[in-house]
Amino acid sequence: MEIKISVKNLDAFYGKNKVLHDISIDIPKNKVLAIIGPSGCGKSTFIRCLNRMHEVVVGTITGEILLDGEDLSKMKSKDIPRLRRKIGFVFQDYKIIPDKTVAENILYSLEISGYDRKNISKRIDQLLHQVGIPEKG
Repeated sequence: MEIKISVKNLDAFYGKNKVLHDISIDIPKNKVLAIIGPSGCGKSTFIRCLNRMHEVVVGTITGEILLDGEDLSKMKSKDIPRLRRKIGFVFQDYKIIPDKTVAENILYSLEISGYDRKNISKRIDQLLHQVGIPEKG
């Protein structure tokens, strides 16, 4: 069985508050992983760690996360958008970065993907309407 993602001794923090404690798991290639549990148990935090979104919401992690053997903590910032396209997920809320609006979340993703800045506002409006949440912007 080929391992796609390997997590070893992962701890995640929001400030001094430790929210994930010593998580270790090997995720096989070509398998679906469902993460279930009660509200507030760290599911979204764990997923954010896998594609380095946790650091966007002012969090830190310790431990090791490998994707195809590559240590994600050593990944250059210019390669993070590529990582985020490889590791996809769906959250229960409209917002990946909780303290930003839906439109600001979309703006962030377009900016890190190198989207043409002069058309960005129009594209945000299109995307909000496309998914049926224009009032959430």
